[in-house]
Amino acid sequence: LLLALRALCILAPGYVHPDEWFQSPEVTASDVYALKETFIPWEFALTQSPCRTIVVPYANSGGIYYIAKSLGIPPLTNILVYLPRICLFLCSLLVERAAVKISRSMQSKDSSSVNIPTLLSTSWSFALLFTRTFSNTVEALLVIVALYLSTSPQTWARTAAIGSVIALGLFTRFTFAFYFAPIGLYLLWKHDDAWRTSYTKRTGPVHLRPRLYATLVYLLPMLLSFVATATTIVVIDSLYFGHLKVMYRLSPLSLSHGVPLFTLLSPWSWLRGDLTVAGGLTFTPLNSLLYNMDPANLALHGIHPRWTHIMVNMPVSLIIIELVCVCVIFPDPLLYHHGSLGPYPRC
Repeated sequence: LLLALRALCILAPGYVHPDEWFQSPEVTASDVYALKETFIPWEFALTQSPCRTIVVPYANSGGIYYIAKSLGIPPLTNILVYLPRICLFLCSLLVERAAVKISRSMQSKDSSSVNIPTLLSTSWSFALLFTRTFSNTVEALLVIVALYLSTSPQTWARTAAIGSVIALGLFTRFTFAFYFAPIGLYLLWKHDDAWRTSYTKRTGPVHLRPRLYATLVYLLPMLLSFVATATTIVVIDSLYFGHLKVMYRLSPLSLSHGVPLFTLLSPWSWLRGDLTVAGGLTFTPLNSLLYNMDPANLALHGIHPRWTHIMVNMPVSLIIIELVCVCVIFPDPLLYHHGSLGPYPRC
């Protein structure tokens, strides 16, 4: 029943916030279907310093639009609205499964089990917002993927996957760094604790140098995959926004040139100078950070009081969960005074 209710959220008319359109479908529909009557938001319209990567919009809406176009499906309003929502609905099912595995891996044997699917499905923010094409939704999905990979048995492949997730998260929204920080600290602690236990059993007392070396070896595949993924996104963004151009025999390369794919991929084409690059690179997370650090830019979009998130946004989004968190973080000293919860904890 709750799953059906979430599916109905796909068909809900209207929108939660204009960003639901402007952060993805408005941009990709314009590109894929060559629509003229579209509005490109400022994050993408700032051609000199674009603030959003084009990779994420194409991942959550542009890809499905290309498939629809290749099947001959016209750009009808319902098609453009509901296809990305259906894809994100399917992603939400994977999120449920990942959340169940995360809960099981972090749950002690004597703790009571929690019905994760029910917990998620009864959250209006999960049921509704996870079916909409917000960049925040993609960011939340990547945080869950990072947490899932972090709580799984660590291998080189999983460590490398975490590096790619970090890169994708940072290019989705630079705030991803704050959400990943505790996960990253947990990863380091988990690896260091396992390594110290193994080292002590085999060798004896732990020394700083081998401990640091083991940490660097552990982080190496994560760093390499992060650099590879970030570099790929930077090149794609730079080509899309026109900052970087591939030149074929000193003229900008375009589809009309009809250059064979073999020529584009052949190293000899680059070594001979048939293919060259011109222009510069663009780093959208950096552009976004610099833009948001300027109070004059923020004033253009409206400045709200600093307490708005705690007093308005969080209660509306989380409802009772925020109250529970406040009670856990700031318990009532009177309960401890009367002995109901034992001695009062001190930091």
